[in-house]
Amino acid sequence: MIVNESLQKEAKERILIIDDDEDIRYSTTLFLKKHNYKIEVAKDGQDGLEKIAEKFYNLVILDIKLPDIDGNELIILIKEKRPDTEIIMITGAADINSAIKSLNAGVSAYLNKPLNLDELLAHIRNSIEKQRLINDKRKAERALRMSQQVLALKTRISAIFLTISDEGIYHETLSLVLKELKSKYGVFGYIDENGDYICPSMTRDVWEECDVPNKEIIYPRKSWSSGNTIWGRALISGEPIYLNNPFKVPKGHIQINRTFAAPIRYKDEVIGLILVGNKKTDYDDNDVKLLESITEYIAPILHARLQRDLEEKQRKRAEHDLGERVKELMCLYSISRLIENTEISIEQFFTKLLTFIPPAWQFPEVTCAKITYKERIFKTENFQEAQWKQIAEFKEEGKKVGTVEIIYFEEMPEFDEGPFLNEERDLINGIAEHLSIFIERKRTEKQIADLAKFPSENPNPVLRVTRERVFYTNKKGGSLFNVKKGDKIPRMLEEEVCTAFDMNTVNKVEIELNNCTYSLIITPIIEEGYLNIYGMDITERKKAEQEIKESEAKFRALFNNTNDSIFIHERGRHFIEVNKTACERLGYSKEELLKLAPKDIIPPGYKIDLQTKIKSLYEKGELVVESEHMSKDGDRIPVEINSRIFNYRGKNTIISTARDITKRKIVELEIQQRTIEISALFKASRAILEYNDSNKATRAIFDSCVEILGVSVGYITLLAADQEKHQKVFLNPRGVECKVVPNLHLPLRGFRSEVIQYKKALYHNDIPNSDWAKLMPKGHISIKNIMVAPLIINNKVQGLFGLGNKEGDFNDEDTRLVTAFAELASIALLNTQTLDSLEKSEEKYRNLSNILEQKVEERSLELAAIYEYAPIMLILLDKERRVLKVNKATLEFAKHIEQKIIGLRSGEALRCLNSLDDPRGCGFGQECQTCKFRIAFLDSFKTGKKYIDVEIKLPFMRNGEKVELNLLVSTIPLIIHDERLVLASINDITSLKKAEKKLQKSEEKVLNLINNISDVLIEASMDGIITFISPQIYNIVNYKPDELMGQDLLNLSHPEDKRMLETFIRSAINSGDLIDINLRILHKKGFYVPISIRGTLVKTDDELKIFAVVSDISERNRVEDMMKREVKQLKEID
Repeated sequence: MIVNESLQKEAKERILIIDDDEDIRYSTTLFLKKHNYKIEVAKDGQDGLEKIAEKFYNLVILDIKLPDIDGNELIILIKEKRPDTEIIMITGAADINSAIKSLNAGVSAYLNKPLNLDELLAHIRNSIEKQRLINDKRKAERALRMSQQVLALKTRISAIFLTISDEGIYHETLSLVLKELKSKYGVFGYIDENGDYICPSMTRDVWEECDVPNKEIIYPRKSWSSGNTIWGRALISGEPIYLNNPFKVPKGHIQINRTFAAPIRYKDEVIGLILVGNKKTDYDDNDVKLLESITEYIAPILHARLQRDLEEKQRKRAEHDLGERVKELMCLYSISRLIENTEISIEQFFTKLLTFIPPAWQFPEVTCAKITYKERIFKTENFQEAQWKQIAEFKEEGKKVGTVEIIYFEEMPEFDEGPFLNEERDLINGIAEHLSIFIERKRTEKQIADLAKFPSENPNPVLRVTRERVFYTNKKGGSLFNVKKGDKIPRMLEEEVCTAFDMNTVNKVEIELNNCTYSLIITPIIEEGYLNIYGMDITERKKAEQEIKESEAKFRALFNNTNDSIFIHERGRHFIEVNKTACERLGYSKEELLKLAPKDIIPPGYKIDLQTKIKSLYEKGELVVESEHMSKDGDRIPVEINSRIFNYRGKNTIISTARDITKRKIVELEIQQRTIEISALFKASRAILEYNDSNKATRAIFDSCVEILGVSVGYITLLAADQEKHQKVFLNPRGVECKVVPNLHLPLRGFRSEVIQYKKALYHNDIPNSDWAKLMPKGHISIKNIMVAPLIINNKVQGLFGLGNKEGDFNDEDTRLVTAFAELASIALLNTQTLDSLEKSEEKYRNLSNILEQKVEERSLELAAIYEYAPIMLILLDKERRVLKVNKATLEFAKHIEQKIIGLRSGEALRCLNSLDDPRGCGFGQECQTCKFRIAFLDSFKTGKKYIDVEIKLPFMRNGEKVELNLLVSTIPLIIHDERLVLASINDITSLKKAEKKLQKSEEKVLNLINNISDVLIEASMDGIITFISPQIYNIVNYKPDELMGQDLLNLSHPEDKRMLETFIRSAINSGDLIDINLRILHKKGFYVPISIRGTLVKTDDELKIFAVVSDISERNRVEDMMKREVKQLKEID
């Protein structure tokens, strides 16, 4: 159990005295207050328990005998409430069994009354020091556990971010956090590019139990930016916030009793939040430290993940847009190629065109189409009517002649125009324009065909010419070329006419005239000596072709200017097309790259089965893989390749977009490096638990640090008490000879002194050219760079952690890592210091424990012998009062053998006449109903209560006569092998009772004698403490006996007589002589009375005591003085 440190700090050196003796409470309180302890008192056990429940006491001084609760029972109750409170037991009656029981229950010391206050003070100081050391050790262990907990958690979080690619990272991370913080509910989310709080992970219980309408996992910025919620305030302030009381929640929301919100910050920007709630106990500063360390660690990883996801989203969006535009362009391109086919019929055109439409839309699997033309309808094979459609009209001679309809026959997500994109509106309009062009062309072709026989009626120009003259023109031809029959051939046609005559071939030319474009077909009729010229206005067609060219140009621009490399190839053969980015990234010209195949740009040795991947692509239609490309210069570029099947110029080809993921790989490497660092730190932290020796622990920590940083030399040192020198714990020259004197106490100066001054790690990458190089001791190994971190214990620098000669320079990341290893080394040192102090403090307790164990073992053997040979009867009974075991005294009393007595009820076993007179046996007779033995047994078995020295009279047969014997019975409840039993001890005190009566008469006589003699009887211990004094003392010094009991005889003696009294007592101890001394004793009124003490030393209960007779010799001294004066007078007369 962890002690509440705030309570403990408040109760520094607070002591509670529990004793029903007011004098002891008062005197002990006065004494301890002089030694700066805060003292409180309790008059009984219940009063003490109430005080202990209210506040923490460092130590309790406990009397074993209290009026309401047994001291040993109270120990258990105190330890249950306050296990860290030390207890000192005091008793007026020393007992080895009681001492063992108390010490086993957890008391620090067992002292006898009257208390030796100096001895009590020593035990108090030892107990509180032990308590402090245990608490220090606990703090160190707690700090280590916290460090290991955080390291283990970070390791698992790293694994989650490295191995889980989708939003499952949020759920897995939240699960770990909830487990560590012992919380029931939680949310883990991030801030997206729009400023909204997205919660991919929410405790399932929250989602299922909440009855809030319109539940969402996306919280727009405006919903939390007002700061009305705890998580909103945490996101705004960027600081963790926790509440340990219920608060108002929306209607239908589950009740939240406690909650803790911790924002995730990256470079002063809040990028996410972890919220936990409904912990069974309050959230505290330790929870804050734990979750802050988690969010601090998560921040760069989450930022990298969000950046990657954003780039991926943008890439996929761009890729999707590119794919959609490519599909649209290919649709229009295919329609244009279809239009160029002059032999195709309208029916064939519409039917073929419908096959191009579904693949060009966003959701081809649910797309169908219909063309309506002059009451004729053409449909795709999967056509079905639905409400989600786009419609565009196409025209002939400016009038509507039909419509094209694109239909989704299933509901799709909403976009720009219902489920359709703006680009798809442009596309359907483009298709309608192409339909108009085709219809116009067909109309024109029909007109030409119809009017070929009647040129004069042809709306297009028709001429018939010789080499020099026009001998026929229709109306349109005449107006267009401004000629009439017999005119010279128009200048613009002269060359084409000559060529047609000379070559005797049909020529087709296009001319620009009057802002229109005409297509002229020149057909020679050589045998007749003329040419027929048929013209057609193709202005609209040229515009359509221009639009197609522009669309292709846009496609080409998009194709070439995207940030990703694009390759088009057929089943892994040579590239058919590549974009500009691919050429630039790989360093090839387009001509060079088109001579290569996909396998030619994969680095040698890189393992990837291209043919298997291509086969999988053709099966699935889409494939995403990571690979590497090699540039012309040999540089390796990590790429993510997204491939699809693509119809290019009538062929099923593969289009692949390759994204450079170098930055992402760098981030992943950084995460992996963090994971390696955490593993090294975790390994180092385990060394603290594995080794109690700080040298071994710090060495293991140092080796872990050296291994990960790749340094070649280093050391760990401890500072001297004056903090002006330091001495090495160990030096690690890595095979380099260091000639500095071993164990040299080096002065702290230069670089190391700065580390101590600023209490932080520092590094320098050019030691040979620095001023510090001059401070190196003679024989020191060559150092090119160095990093030194302080070992801080209790906010004080206690040592240094040094590293040197790293390949490359030290940097700030190294500083962060070395600081973490130095903190672990500090914990190892603190742990060892605490353990050393604790071991010294507990040495005497271990010795005492060994002694007690030996005593217990001896006592166990003694108890076995005592049970068997004890002069009193001992009987072990079950719940029916049947005998399970008896000792010899019982067998002798009952005149039984052991085999026959086992199984009998207690009265039958002892041959009690009350049980023998009733045929039903013991417990059924009339006298049995009031038998104190039976009543005590039943109550002990039922309630567990002890009965001590219950005196009863029972009838027995002795020498043929019925006699009543006095028995003293005690019952003690026991549990042996989970069975409740009662041990009864029975002592035949009949003879003792008779002796007591005689003794009582004898004592009365002695008391009469003592009370009636004039002299005083006194008993004192060897140190002069009065243990008995007869009432006649009042006649001498005016004190009553109880006023002098416990007083020191030496203190009552005249100061001049003390040394003489001590001398006589020592002489009596050494020689055994009688004590015979005259001295003066203090009268209650303040003067001294002369007395004589005549006595001897007597040994009672293994203790020497002084027994003496005290006489008042005032009268005798007066007479002697008078006689001396008379003798003197007689001498003077003589």
